[in-house]
Amino acid sequence: AEGNIWVTNVNTQTITELKASDGSLVGSYSVGAYPMALCYDGTYIWVADQGSHGAIRFKASDASLAGTYNCGIDPSAICYDGTYSWLTSVSTNQVVKLKASDASIAGTYLVGSYPQAICWDGSNIWVANSFSNNVTKLKGSDGSLLGTYDVGILPQGICSDGTNIWVANSKSNSVTKLKASDGSIVSTYGGH
Repeated sequence: AEGNIWVTNVNTQTITELKASDGSLVGSYSVGAYPMALCYDGTYIWVADQGSHGAIRFKASDASLAGTYNCGIDPSAICYDGTYSWLTSVSTNQVVKLKASDASIAGTYLVGSYPQAICWDGSNIWVANSFSNNVTKLKGSDGSLLGTYDVGILPQGICSDGTNIWVANSKSNSVTKLKASDGSIVSTYGGH
C-alpha cells in the first residue's frame, strides 16, 4: 500500500512489503528470478527483474500482478521520472525507457560499461557505469547524451538531492559529489 517500504529479495525471488511506521511485515510476493531493484510510480511498484529480462509491475494497493514486460535486457536498476520508468541493462550497456502507462518501450540509449545504478534529478537521468568508472547524464525528455563524468573506481550507487548527484564508488571506498547542473566534482569523500 501507499506509504509502505518495499524491498527486493534476490535469493528468495520475492519482493517484501513492510509497514513504514514500525517495520512489520505486510506481505511477501513472488516475482520472477533475480529481482534486482524497484521503484514506485504512485500506483505501481516496478521491479527490475533479470529473470524476466525486463520489468514486472505490481499494483501497490493490493500487490496484485499488473504485468511482466520483456525488454530483452538484464536490468540491474530502475527509477521513475513522473512519466517513464528507466531501467539499466548490465549486459547491453543500455538504458531502456518505458512509458509508465502501458510499459511500451519509448527509447533505448547507450551508456557506459555495466550500468549498475540510476537516478532522476528532476530533469535528467544519471547512470553509474561500474566498469567505466564514470556516470552518464541523459536528457530526461529525449534520452540524448548530456555528458559523461569520471568518478571513483567501480561506482555502484547513485542518487540526487535536487542540486547534486552523489555516487558511491565501492572499489575506491569513496563517495563523489557532482553538481547536477554541469557534472563538475564538488567533493570526494573517503578513498584510499
